[in-house]
Amino acid sequence: MAEGVLLLDVGNSRIKWAWWQKENIPGADDVQHADSLSPDVLSKIELPQTPDKILASCVAGGEVRQNLQQWAGGRWQRRIEFLTSPASAQGIVNGYAEPERLGSDRWAAMVAARQDYRGYLCIVDAGSALTLDLLRPDGQHLGGYILPGIKHSTECVLATTGIELPAEEIVAPDSRKPGNSTSGCLASGALHMACSVVENTVAQLEDKVKQQVQCILTGGDSGSLSSGLTLPHVIEPALVIKGLAYIVQNSGETP
Repeated sequence: MAEGVLLLDVGNSRIKWAWWQKENIPGADDVQHADSLSPDVLSKIELPQTPDKILASCVAGGEVRQNLQQWAGGRWQRRIEFLTSPASAQGIVNGYAEPERLGSDRWAAMVAARQDYRGYLCIVDAGSALTLDLLRPDGQHLGGYILPGIKHSTECVLATTGIELPAEEIVAPDSRKPGNSTSGCLASGALHMACSVVENTVAQLEDKVKQQVQCILTGGDSGSLSSGLTLPHVIEPALVIKGLAYIVQNSGETP
């Protein structure tokens, strides 16, 4: 088992990292990278020592992966191991016909959720995209949904309609109540849509299985989503990082 592992959760607009040792399941630090992993961004990743391994979930493009490899090689002479979703592992059976095409962030989130919660689960990642994944108590992945994220829903409307709205008038959603301005309508509409999808998905599964479904939120917009949800839920800000830690902890060899 490695003495020290750097865990990376690289999204489309944010990178999270944590230092894992022994059986400690870490929290995470994070910084926005705005599609550019510049030296200034990567310099914020400070570690107590040179990592023995680096394990990453990366849903950004190939150029980002290349930049990360160059950075890790230049700084520590290490190669990053990029997680790929398997057909089955960690007590979970992947619901995809082509398992490797399931986002590694979604897989890692399911691993963490499966370790920490029981029963039927709905794992919601509210980031650039809004993803939902459903898990049975026995670990069978029931599939999920991918939609535009809360912020990108507003951007999609502006990009595909004739609505003109100055950037400074685009506001973050804070309520599902009907808006009384264009910016308010866009913000409330995006939040209302996201919450409705989550609530409807959970309600349908509960009706089918006649059991309560635990809803787990993660991602940069999980706070906004939480403010509008009417169903019980928990927020796990570092769910993907925790999943990566569990993968390392439960593996006797390189993940």
